[in-house]
Amino acid sequence: MFNERKRNTFIFVKSSIREKMIKGKLFQKMYSREQIQAYLERIRFQGELELTKEMLDKLIYAHQTAIPFENLDVYEFHKKISLKPEALFQKMVTHRRGGYCLEMNGLFGYMLQSMG
Repeated sequence: MFNERKRNTFIFVKSSIREKMIKGKLFQKMYSREQIQAYLERIRFQGELELTKEMLDKLIYAHQTAIPFENLDVYEFHKKISLKPEALFQKMVTHRRGGYCLEMNGLFGYMLQSMG
């Protein structure tokens, strides 16, 4: 019975998120086409952007191999970390640096939202 209730709750949550996505209330595009292209060049992504699991796997792999984990700002320079989309883009794409775990995941998430 617990598994059945849990599964139904999950379906309810998914459908409510889907409704918000359809209405455009949940996700907004963060980056322009030019910024998306610069990101794809930064991670050396080759191929067409299609909504498939295979493409997502390729994007994840490219992101992980091109943008290194880096925590210099936190430990060496004692800087505060900004998780704003523009700050993440500037640091990891424009300045070609790495990022802290939250920065790297934030950039990747914002890119996926912007790609649609």
